[in-house]
Amino acid sequence: MEQAATDRGLRELIRQGASDSKQIARSRDGIMESCGHLIARAQEQGTMRDDITVDDIAPIVAMIDSVVDLPSVGASQPWRRYLAFILDGLRTRPDHRGQRSS
Repeated sequence: MEQAATDRGLRELIRQGASDSKQIARSRDGIMESCGHLIARAQEQGTMRDDITVDDIAPIVAMIDSVVDLPSVGASQPWRRYLAFILDGLRTRPDHRGQRSS
């Protein structure tokens, strides 16, 4: 997200979804595969909700992308704050359904 926040071209590629370019499609597939491995590892460790899947990544990225252009307040970049909120929501908590209990 940090790289996308400073690279408008990358953000446009992320927004496009399906692409005619085989290279872009391969890159996107590689990123999603890596995300899938990270999700599986976090779920195995019990730190991420069990109901999160790789299919949740694109909408999360879209949500953060929608606030990237908000003006910074002092040294703070608003997208980082909202990303922290989302990441907190992905963490395992015993009071949420669909999650592992510790």
